[in-house]
Amino acid sequence: MANTLANNDKHMYKTCILYGQNADGMNNKDLSQFLTALSENGIRFYTRDDTPAGDAPALKLTKLFYKPHAHNQLEMICLLTGRLALGINARWVSRQPRHVQVFIPGVMHGEHFAAAEASYRMLWATVFPTALFFHITAYDPLIGYSTSTKRMAITPPMCAQLWQTSREQRFSHDRHLHAKFHYLLMECVHYSLTAHPDAQCGAADYHEQIIEQVKNYVVQYYWENISLKKIAGIIHYSPGHLNAIFRQAERMPLHRYINEIRLRQARNLLAGGNMLVKQVAQAAGFHDPLYFSRVFTRRFGASPAAMLARAKKKHKRQTGTARFPAPGPGTAPVKNLPP
Repeated sequence: MANTLANNDKHMYKTCILYGQNADGMNNKDLSQFLTALSENGIRFYTRDDTPAGDAPALKLTKLFYKPHAHNQLEMICLLTGRLALGINARWVSRQPRHVQVFIPGVMHGEHFAAAEASYRMLWATVFPTALFFHITAYDPLIGYSTSTKRMAITPPMCAQLWQTSREQRFSHDRHLHAKFHYLLMECVHYSLTAHPDAQCGAADYHEQIIEQVKNYVVQYYWENISLKKIAGIIHYSPGHLNAIFRQAERMPLHRYINEIRLRQARNLLAGGNMLVKQVAQAAGFHDPLYFSRVFTRRFGASPAAMLARAKKKHKRQTGTARFPAPGPGTAPVKNLPP
Protein backbone atom coordinates (compact mmCIF):
# COMPACT_ATOMS: atom_id res chain seq x y z
CA MET A 1 0.00 0.00 0.00
CA ALA A 2 1.36 3.43 -0.90
CA ASN A 3 1.92 5.20 2.42
CA THR A 4 2.60 8.47 0.66
CA LEU A 5 -1.03 8.59 -0.39
CA ALA A 6 -2.11 8.17 3.19
CA ASN A 7 0.17 10.88 4.52
CA ASN A 8 -0.13 13.68 1.97
CA ASP A 9 -2.89 16.10 0.93
CA LYS A 10 -5.25 15.08 3.73
CA HIS A 11 -7.02 18.40 3.37
CA MET A 12 -8.20 17.43 -0.10
CA TYR A 13 -10.93 15.09 1.08
CA LYS A 14 -13.34 14.40 3.89
CA THR A 15 -14.44 11.16 5.50
CA CYS A 16 -17.96 11.60 6.74
CA ILE A 17 -20.07 9.27 8.89
CA LEU A 18 -23.73 10.11 9.41
CA TYR A 19 -25.01 9.26 12.88
CA GLY A 20 -28.54 7.90 13.15
CA GLN A 21 -30.73 6.02 15.61
CA ASN A 22 -29.75 2.52 14.46
CA ALA A 23 -27.07 1.15 16.80
CA ASP A 24 -26.14 -1.40 14.14
CA GLY A 25 -25.09 1.25 11.66
CA MET A 26 -21.91 2.06 9.75
CA ASN A 27 -18.56 2.59 11.49
CA ASN A 28 -14.85 2.51 10.77
CA LYS A 29 -14.57 -1.08 12.04
CA ASP A 30 -16.83 -2.10 9.17
CA LEU A 31 -14.66 -0.16 6.72
CA SER A 32 -11.55 -1.84 8.15
CA GLN A 33 -13.18 -5.25 7.74
CA PHE A 34 -14.02 -4.33 4.14
CA LEU A 35 -10.35 -3.54 3.51
CA THR A 36 -9.28 -6.81 5.14
CA ALA A 37 -11.64 -8.75 2.88
CA LEU A 38 -10.19 -6.96 -0.16
CA SER A 39 -6.58 -7.62 0.79
CA GLU A 40 -6.83 -11.13 2.24
CA ASN A 41 -9.78 -12.71 0.45
CA GLY A 42 -9.85 -10.84 -2.85
CA ILE A 43 -12.66 -9.67 -5.07
CA ARG A 44 -15.15 -11.35 -7.43
CA PHE A 45 -16.86 -9.61 -10.34
CA TYR A 46 -20.32 -10.63 -11.57
CA THR A 47 -21.84 -9.69 -14.92
CA ARG A 48 -25.41 -10.21 -16.05
CA ASP A 49 -24.25 -13.40 -17.80
CA ASP A 50 -22.84 -15.05 -14.66
CA THR A 51 -24.91 -17.73 -12.96
CA PRO A 52 -23.32 -18.97 -9.72
CA ALA A 53 -24.13 -22.45 -8.48
CA GLY A 54 -27.17 -21.98 -6.26
CA ASP A 55 -27.83 -24.01 -3.13
CA ALA A 56 -30.90 -22.21 -1.71
CA PRO A 57 -34.27 -23.17 -3.26
CA ALA A 58 -35.96 -19.97 -4.47
CA LEU A 59 -39.43 -21.36 -3.71
CA LYS A 60 -38.66 -21.43 0.02
CA LEU A 61 -37.51 -17.80 0.08
CA THR A 62 -40.83 -16.19 0.91
CA LYS A 63 -39.69 -13.25 3.06
CA LEU A 64 -37.36 -11.30 0.81
CA PHE A 65 -35.76 -8.11 2.06
CA TYR A 66 -36.57 -6.60 -1.34
CA LYS A 67 -37.59 -7.87 -4.73
CA PRO A 68 -34.60 -8.93 -6.90
CA HIS A 69 -33.63 -6.06 -9.18
CA ALA A 70 -30.74 -4.60 -11.18
CA HIS A 71 -29.13 -1.16 -11.21
CA ASN A 72 -27.46 0.96 -13.86
CA GLN A 73 -24.48 1.55 -11.58
CA LEU A 74 -21.78 -0.67 -10.13
CA GLU A 75 -22.34 -1.94 -6.58
CA MET A 76 -20.15 -3.86 -4.13
CA ILE A 77 -21.04 -6.04 -1.15
CA CYS A 78 -19.10 -7.60 1.71
CA LEU A 79 -20.67 -9.92 4.27
CA LEU A 80 -19.53 -8.71 7.70
CA THR A 81 -21.20 -11.18 10.05
CA GLY A 82 -23.62 -14.07 9.90
CA ARG A 83 -25.02 -15.82 6.84
CA LEU A 84 -27.68 -14.96 4.28
CA ALA A 85 -29.15 -16.21 1.03
CA LEU A 86 -27.98 -13.92 -1.75
CA GLY A 87 -29.71 -13.91 -5.12
CA ILE A 88 -27.48 -13.32 -8.16
CA ASN A 89 -29.09 -13.50 -11.60
CA ALA A 90 -31.97 -15.71 -10.38
CA ARG A 91 -29.67 -18.13 -8.50
CA TRP A 92 -29.78 -18.14 -4.70
CA VAL A 93 -26.61 -18.91 -2.74
CA SER A 94 -26.53 -19.32 1.05
CA ARG A 95 -22.86 -20.20 1.46
CA GLN A 96 -21.42 -16.74 1.17
CA PRO A 97 -17.68 -16.22 0.72
CA ARG A 98 -15.83 -13.58 2.70
CA HIS A 99 -14.38 -11.82 -0.32
CA VAL A 100 -15.85 -8.62 -1.77
CA GLN A 101 -18.37 -9.18 -4.55
CA VAL A 102 -18.88 -6.63 -7.32
CA PHE A 103 -22.09 -6.38 -9.31
CA ILE A 104 -21.51 -4.94 -12.77
CA PRO A 105 -24.49 -2.82 -13.95
CA GLY A 106 -27.38 -5.06 -14.98
CA VAL A 107 -26.78 -7.86 -12.48
CA MET A 108 -30.00 -8.99 -10.76
CA HIS A 109 -29.60 -9.32 -7.00
CA GLY A 110 -31.68 -9.80 -3.87
CA GLU A 111 -31.37 -10.61 -0.15
CA HIS A 112 -33.00 -13.16 2.16
CA PHE A 113 -32.00 -14.50 5.55
CA ALA A 114 -30.44 -17.96 5.45
CA ALA A 115 -32.44 -19.04 8.51
CA ALA A 116 -35.18 -17.24 10.41
CA GLU A 117 -33.22 -17.46 13.65
CA ALA A 118 -29.86 -16.37 12.16
CA SER A 119 -28.82 -12.71 11.84
CA TYR A 120 -26.41 -11.10 9.36
CA ARG A 121 -24.85 -7.73 8.50
CA MET A 122 -23.69 -6.83 5.00
CA LEU A 123 -21.81 -3.75 3.79
CA TRP A 124 -22.76 -2.11 0.50
CA ALA A 125 -20.56 0.32 -1.44
CA THR A 126 -21.16 2.46 -4.52
CA VAL A 127 -18.75 4.60 -6.54
CA PHE A 128 -19.23 8.24 -7.49
CA PRO A 129 -16.82 10.34 -9.62
CA THR A 130 -14.98 11.59 -6.51
CA ALA A 131 -16.51 9.62 -3.63
CA LEU A 132 -17.36 6.21 -2.24
CA PHE A 133 -20.61 5.73 -0.33
CA PHE A 134 -21.20 2.94 2.20
CA HIS A 135 -24.19 1.63 4.13
CA ILE A 136 -25.27 -1.56 5.90
CA THR A 137 -28.19 -3.92 5.34
CA ALA A 138 -28.99 -6.39 8.11
CA TYR A 139 -31.38 -8.98 9.49
CA ASP A 140 -32.12 -9.72 13.14
CA PRO A 141 -34.66 -12.32 14.30
CA LEU A 142 -36.20 -9.81 16.74
CA ILE A 143 -36.51 -6.75 14.48
CA GLY A 144 -36.40 -8.23 10.98
CA TYR A 145 -34.67 -6.54 8.05
CA SER A 146 -33.14 -3.07 8.33
CA THR A 147 -30.97 -0.58 6.48
CA SER A 148 -28.50 1.41 8.55
CA THR A 149 -29.34 5.01 9.27
CA LYS A 150 -25.64 5.59 9.86
CA ARG A 151 -23.81 5.98 6.56
CA MET A 152 -20.35 6.87 5.37
CA ALA A 153 -18.91 8.90 2.51
CA ILE A 154 -15.20 9.08 1.71
CA THR A 155 -13.54 11.25 -0.94
CA PRO A 156 -9.91 10.09 -1.34
CA PRO A 157 -8.00 11.70 -4.22
CA MET A 158 -7.60 8.41 -6.12
CA CYS A 159 -11.38 7.90 -6.27
CA ALA A 160 -11.57 9.68 -9.64
CA GLN A 161 -9.29 6.99 -11.11
CA LEU A 162 -11.47 4.30 -9.56
CA TRP A 163 -14.57 5.83 -11.14
CA GLN A 164 -12.96 6.17 -14.57
CA THR A 165 -11.71 2.59 -14.43
CA SER A 166 -15.22 1.32 -13.69
CA ARG A 167 -16.55 3.21 -16.73
CA GLU A 168 -14.09 1.74 -19.22
CA GLN A 169 -15.92 0.10 -22.11
CA ARG A 170 -14.17 -3.24 -21.54
CA PHE A 171 -14.51 -3.18 -17.77
CA SER A 172 -17.10 -5.93 -17.35
CA HIS A 173 -14.84 -8.67 -18.78
CA ASP A 174 -11.31 -7.24 -18.68
CA ARG A 175 -9.19 -8.85 -15.94
CA HIS A 176 -6.52 -6.17 -16.14
CA LEU A 177 -9.12 -3.49 -15.43
CA HIS A 178 -10.51 -5.64 -12.61
CA ALA A 179 -7.04 -5.83 -11.07
CA LYS A 180 -6.61 -2.05 -11.41
CA PHE A 181 -10.02 -1.47 -9.83
CA HIS A 182 -9.16 -3.83 -6.97
CA TYR A 183 -5.90 -2.00 -6.27
CA LEU A 184 -7.46 1.48 -6.46
CA LEU A 185 -10.32 0.42 -4.19
CA MET A 186 -7.87 -0.76 -1.55
CA GLU A 187 -5.95 2.51 -1.90
CA CYS A 188 -9.14 4.52 -1.39
CA VAL A 189 -10.18 2.68 1.77
CA HIS A 190 -6.66 2.54 3.19
CA TYR A 191 -6.25 6.28 2.60
CA SER A 192 -9.47 6.99 4.45
CA LEU A 193 -8.67 4.79 7.43
CA THR A 194 -5.12 6.11 7.73
CA ALA A 195 -5.79 9.80 7.23
CA HIS A 196 -8.91 10.13 9.39
CA PRO A 197 -9.40 7.00 11.50
CA ASP A 198 -11.92 8.68 13.81
CA ALA A 199 -13.79 10.79 11.26
CA GLN A 200 -17.40 11.52 12.03
CA CYS A 201 -19.97 14.17 11.29
CA GLY A 202 -23.58 15.11 11.80
CA ALA A 203 -26.47 14.76 9.38
CA ALA A 204 -26.03 18.31 8.05
CA ASP A 205 -22.37 17.68 7.15
CA TYR A 206 -23.16 14.36 5.51
CA HIS A 207 -25.98 15.90 3.49
CA GLU A 208 -23.66 18.71 2.43
CA GLN A 209 -21.23 16.08 1.18
CA ILE A 210 -24.01 14.32 -0.71
CA ILE A 211 -25.20 17.54 -2.35
CA GLU A 212 -21.70 18.55 -3.46
CA GLN A 213 -21.11 15.11 -4.98
CA VAL A 214 -24.46 15.20 -6.79
CA LYS A 215 -23.77 18.68 -8.20
CA ASN A 216 -20.33 17.65 -9.42
CA TYR A 217 -21.80 14.52 -10.99
CA VAL A 218 -24.42 16.54 -12.89
CA VAL A 219 -21.84 19.05 -14.16
CA GLN A 220 -19.60 16.24 -15.43
CA TYR A 221 -22.31 14.03 -16.96
CA TYR A 222 -25.17 16.37 -17.87
CA TRP A 223 -25.30 15.01 -21.46
CA GLU A 224 -26.00 11.47 -20.26
CA ASN A 225 -29.40 10.05 -19.36
CA ILE A 226 -29.25 11.13 -15.71
CA SER A 227 -32.27 11.68 -13.50
CA LEU A 228 -33.31 12.05 -9.88
CA LYS A 229 -34.18 8.35 -9.73
CA LYS A 230 -30.83 7.24 -11.15
CA ILE A 231 -28.74 9.45 -8.87
CA ALA A 232 -30.79 8.47 -5.81
CA GLY A 233 -30.20 4.82 -6.69
CA ILE A 234 -26.43 5.29 -6.74
CA ILE A 235 -26.31 6.72 -3.22
CA HIS A 236 -29.12 4.47 -1.93
CA TYR A 237 -31.50 7.28 -1.00
CA SER A 238 -35.15 7.39 -1.94
CA PRO A 239 -35.79 9.92 -4.74
CA GLY A 240 -38.09 11.89 -2.44
CA HIS A 241 -35.51 12.14 0.34
CA LEU A 242 -32.67 13.14 -1.99
CA ASN A 243 -34.85 15.75 -3.66
CA ALA A 244 -35.88 17.15 -0.27
CA ILE A 245 -32.33 17.68 1.00
CA PHE A 246 -31.23 19.00 -2.39
CA ARG A 247 -34.09 21.50 -2.49
CA GLN A 248 -33.32 22.61 1.04
CA ALA A 249 -29.66 23.23 0.19
CA GLU A 250 -29.99 24.66 -3.32
CA ARG A 251 -33.50 26.17 -3.22
CA MET A 252 -34.52 24.20 -6.30
CA PRO A 253 -35.44 20.57 -7.02
CA LEU A 254 -32.79 18.36 -8.53
CA HIS A 255 -34.51 18.03 -11.92
CA ARG A 256 -34.47 21.82 -12.27
CA TYR A 257 -30.76 21.93 -11.44
CA ILE A 258 -30.08 19.28 -14.11
CA ASN A 259 -32.09 21.28 -16.65
CA GLU A 260 -30.28 24.50 -15.72
CA ILE A 261 -26.88 22.89 -16.25
CA ARG A 262 -27.98 21.52 -19.62
CA LEU A 263 -29.53 24.80 -20.77
CA ARG A 264 -26.44 26.82 -19.95
CA GLN A 265 -24.21 24.34 -21.74
CA ALA A 266 -26.57 24.47 -24.71
CA ARG A 267 -26.26 28.26 -24.74
CA ASN A 268 -22.46 27.90 -24.83
CA LEU A 269 -22.68 25.49 -27.76
CA LEU A 270 -25.07 27.74 -29.69
CA ALA A 271 -22.67 30.64 -29.20
CA GLY A 272 -20.13 28.61 -31.18
CA GLY A 273 -22.32 28.86 -34.27
CA ASN A 274 -21.16 25.61 -35.86
CA MET A 275 -23.80 23.11 -34.72
CA LEU A 276 -27.39 22.52 -35.70
CA VAL A 277 -30.02 23.09 -33.02
CA LYS A 278 -30.79 19.38 -33.01
CA GLN A 279 -27.12 18.57 -32.44
CA VAL A 280 -26.90 21.09 -29.62
CA ALA A 281 -29.95 19.57 -27.94
CA GLN A 282 -28.44 16.09 -28.09
CA ALA A 283 -25.00 17.25 -26.88
CA ALA A 284 -26.59 19.04 -23.91
CA GLY A 285 -28.61 16.01 -22.81
CA PHE A 286 -32.01 16.83 -24.34
CA HIS A 287 -33.34 13.94 -26.40
CA ASP A 288 -36.49 15.76 -27.52
CA PRO A 289 -35.61 18.80 -29.70
CA LEU A 290 -39.11 20.28 -29.35
CA TYR A 291 -38.96 20.12 -25.56
CA PHE A 292 -35.45 21.59 -25.66
CA SER A 293 -36.62 24.51 -27.80
CA ARG A 294 -39.56 25.20 -25.50
CA VAL A 295 -37.61 25.21 -22.22
CA PHE A 296 -34.67 27.08 -23.75
CA THR A 297 -36.95 29.86 -25.01
CA ARG A 298 -38.66 30.08 -21.64
CA ARG A 299 -35.30 30.29 -19.81
CA PHE A 300 -33.45 32.78 -22.04
CA GLY A 301 -36.22 34.69 -23.81
CA ALA A 302 -35.07 33.62 -27.28
CA SER A 303 -35.36 30.40 -29.22
CA PRO A 304 -32.27 28.25 -29.88
CA ALA A 305 -32.61 28.98 -33.62
CA ALA A 306 -32.68 32.72 -33.01
CA MET A 307 -29.67 32.58 -30.69
CA LEU A 308 -27.75 30.48 -33.20
CA ALA A 309 -28.56 32.91 -36.02
CA ARG A 310 -27.34 35.86 -33.91
CA ALA A 311 -24.11 34.03 -33.09
CA LYS A 312 -23.42 33.30 -36.76
CA LYS A 313 -24.20 36.86 -37.78
CA LYS A 314 -22.00 38.34 -35.06
CA HIS A 315 -19.05 36.14 -35.91
CA LYS A 316 -19.38 36.77 -39.63
CA ARG A 317 -19.38 40.51 -39.01
CA GLN A 318 -16.23 40.21 -36.87
CA THR A 319 -14.21 37.73 -38.92
CA GLY A 320 -15.85 37.43 -42.31
CA THR A 321 -16.70 33.76 -41.74
CA ALA A 322 -19.92 32.29 -40.44
CA ARG A 323 -18.62 29.37 -38.43
CA PHE A 324 -16.05 28.76 -35.71
CA PRO A 325 -15.37 25.99 -33.19
CA ALA A 326 -17.77 25.69 -30.28
CA PRO A 327 -16.86 24.40 -26.81
CA GLY A 328 -17.41 20.70 -26.30
CA PRO A 329 -19.44 19.01 -23.56
CA GLY A 330 -18.18 19.59 -20.07
CA THR A 331 -15.79 22.45 -20.89
CA ALA A 332 -17.74 25.16 -19.09
CA PRO A 333 -18.94 23.95 -15.67
CA VAL A 334 -21.90 25.88 -14.34
CA LYS A 335 -21.56 27.24 -10.83
CA ASN A 336 -23.53 29.52 -8.54
CA LEU A 337 -26.90 28.86 -10.13
CA PRO A 338 -29.69 31.29 -9.19
CA PRO A 339 -32.58 30.02 -7.07
